[in-house]
Amino acid sequence: MKRRFLTLASLFFAVVYSIFWVWSWKYWLVNLTTYSLRPLYDTAVLPQQLIHHLHSPSIPQDDLSACQRHGWDLIRAPKKSKVVDAIIFSVELDLLEIRLAELSPIISHSLILESTSTFTGIPKPLVLEPLLHHNSTDQRFRPYLDKIRYQVLEGRPLKPGENPFDIEIEMRRKMTDWIHSTEGGVEDDDLIIMSDVDEIPSRAAITLLSSCTAPSPIHLALSNHVYTFSQTLWPLLPSWRAHVTRFKRGDTFYSHGLTTPAERTSMLTDAGWHCSFCFPTIGDFVFKARAFSHTDRLGPQHSAQKLLDPDAIKQAVCSGRDFFGMLPEAYDWHGLLARWSGAGEREGGALPRELVRGRREKWGWLIGTGGKDVRCRERRWQRGDEWKFGTSAVPA
Repeated sequence: MKRRFLTLASLFFAVVYSIFWVWSWKYWLVNLTTYSLRPLYDTAVLPQQLIHHLHSPSIPQDDLSACQRHGWDLIRAPKKSKVVDAIIFSVELDLLEIRLAELSPIISHSLILESTSTFTGIPKPLVLEPLLHHNSTDQRFRPYLDKIRYQVLEGRPLKPGENPFDIEIEMRRKMTDWIHSTEGGVEDDDLIIMSDVDEIPSRAAITLLSSCTAPSPIHLALSNHVYTFSQTLWPLLPSWRAHVTRFKRGDTFYSHGLTTPAERTSMLTDAGWHCSFCFPTIGDFVFKARAFSHTDRLGPQHSAQKLLDPDAIKQAVCSGRDFFGMLPEAYDWHGLLARWSGAGEREGGALPRELVRGRREKWGWLIGTGGKDVRCRERRWQRGDEWKFGTSAVPA
């Protein structure tokens, strides 16, 4: 009788523990199952009309020959329209500086919207606003002040039943209203670049699209990088959500994805760079993970604490593994197996102008040496601003 009781008790506790373990790690288990089997049940929905970007640094992108190489005609003055770069900004100061250096010579102006809260409703100070004054001690944006139009959106916390995408949609509606207003400075047929701060179109691509009778909208295939420009996610799909569209009053919405059926949507290849989670400090990583629309990837509290541990962040960055411990979003077995263990070293190719000509001590962490992140090689990391950690600081 006693043995039977012990057996039943052991079985009971084993079942309870198993249920608790599965519940605690349900998000990780769902991710493992769905992402590892994705090639069996899912296909990528992205623009299907590929236009190969034929370019070289020594060959103009704004003449008749450049347009004809891509099957288009040249837009001749005075019909040539302005280019406006529209950005929702959070804390990505370095990437914004790189983006402005790349695009400022060929755009009319940048519309930059910054909120006092994150997509998850967390209050945040205005990071960019203090740097836009001529007397700011940080002068990194001074060369671009005549191109920047800046607005503040008063943020708010999430309401019961809401998710971060509800606030993200509000911000996109605010940007849409601004684009349509007289303050936006946008006229019919002007080109609008719609992309996140970390999705940086190349100067060559935007010069080509603004000079030729290219389709509208046209998406931009951006090379995928993570943590630094020295780590690539190839052979996964390129980043494709960034796009350029011709403004039509009353008909243009500031979107981040397909606005026309995929089979009829064009995409220009080799059109720039997407550098995801490319931050200089531990604090930036923690803030981003708590602030962006996919914060559910942190999982339950015990999982989030492990992922946001500074040592765990450093290990993920230096090894190229996914920050959230997730499998790659791959739609074929080749891509899944190639990136199962994380990002690979970049094997060359173009970089944004600012990174190539910039100071080594400033941008070394973004481009590395021999594909190695200088922070990992020299084991020097910056702590980051206290507020980026939320209510309590995480030690570096």
